[in-house]
Amino acid sequence: GVSRYIKQTKGKAITTVAVEPTASPVLSQKRAGVSLAPGPHKIQGIGAGFVPDNLELDLVDEIEQVSNEEAITYARRLA
Repeated sequence: GVSRYIKQTKGKAITTVAVEPTASPVLSQKRAGVSLAPGPHKIQGIGAGFVPDNLELDLVDEIEQVSNEEAITYARRLA
């Protein structure tokens, strides 16, 4: 919703980046139109293979993959 609002309502040129576990790259798989092959990961709050129904991938400009270790490190830095 935030990306849609900023891009479409406000007309701002922003880059929207989704982040997903390297071990379970389901957003990249969904965008590529291939069968989802989720894998186990240690990122809390999302289940393996979870793609929210309200995610508008057409508004996502880039998808970055992060390792379990990177996700945990940055979550601690942001806390």
